[in-house]
Amino acid sequence: MNAQKLALVQLLSLPAMGPARLAAVLETGSAREILGDLRAGKLSPEATRQRGVSAAVLDGWILESRRQNDAETVDRYGNADVAVLAPGDPWWPFAEDPEPPPLIFCRGNTELLVGGVAVGIVGTRRCTSLGRRVAHELGITLATRGVKVVSGLALGIDGAAHHGALDSRSSEAAEATVVGVVGTGLDVVYPKSHGGLWSEIGCAGLLISEAPLGVGPARWRFPARNRLIAALSDAVVVVESHEKGGALSTADEAADRGVPVLVVPGSVLSPASEGSNLLLMEGAAPVRHGRDVLEILGFSEASALVGNSARSLSQVETPEAGPLGRQVLAELAAGAQPIDVLAGACGASIGSILTAVQMLALDDRIVIDGSQVRLS
Repeated sequence: MNAQKLALVQLLSLPAMGPARLAAVLETGSAREILGDLRAGKLSPEATRQRGVSAAVLDGWILESRRQNDAETVDRYGNADVAVLAPGDPWWPFAEDPEPPPLIFCRGNTELLVGGVAVGIVGTRRCTSLGRRVAHELGITLATRGVKVVSGLALGIDGAAHHGALDSRSSEAAEATVVGVVGTGLDVVYPKSHGGLWSEIGCAGLLISEAPLGVGPARWRFPARNRLIAALSDAVVVVESHEKGGALSTADEAADRGVPVLVVPGSVLSPASEGSNLLLMEGAAPVRHGRDVLEILGFSEASALVGNSARSLSQVETPEAGPLGRQVLAELAAGAQPIDVLAGACGASIGSILTAVQMLALDDRIVIDGSQVRLS
């Protein structure tokens, strides 16, 4: 770690210091100069007033900067197996981005930052079981073809996509084309229930953050993280999003960068799909599964995946269609039927029928044609 990079790490590690405040501070000098001024007590409040830095915060920076030890900082990152990348370093992926981070902290295979094709898969933490299955299938199908699966390691859709990418490996020891972008320091697992997933991605794929070690979760860091997911992706797939879900911010960041936004259609009766269905109404391209994404990305013979190296959605988690699904298939053997008629014939609610129909459609066993449903 060179002196300039070390100074940037130490500045970012100061309390209440974020990328925006750091950028404002660096307008008055280099990282080493600013750090030296802080330790000498020479940095005045006027130098940081445009970012709302109070005298109390500045005093905290001065005290903390004096506590920092260069050798201890270098050892801390080495012991944590965390690489620090800055603009101009090999594997730096944000050279053309309009809002690059000052540094990124990485654990794992940094070669995954550049080259190849990457797809961001995002969605709500409060997802449906169907959304989780779709995200898992997307992760498997894309990773099997060598597409990097990028997501935010959150609960729900993110975690399912990561698990799918990891499940695509032929053995537990194999490397995976999976990138987890997190909003905390790489030594602060959030959410805690994903500790095993963090460890596996850090060993088999790549974990990255713009937060230095020791930084815990803060509300503002997750929308900031979403721009990195968009910047690393050649397309972003929204699986499920509530009306004001965080996945919509990732879609906005992608659109601002000219990255295609793809959406898995959801039930109009499901709150988990309100935001994603709105994206469809605004012109986002619909996709049903990984094969659709591969075709949009220009991969040839995407349809051969199901019969060859990738497992289909039904093989991944649900070998059987389930009692209601089998009943739907039996009723449709006589011909196409409207949803409401099908519900009556099966003795089920409209919501239950819609869920069963969507699961069968995702598995290419039936076709939804307007209000009619028929066997494929």
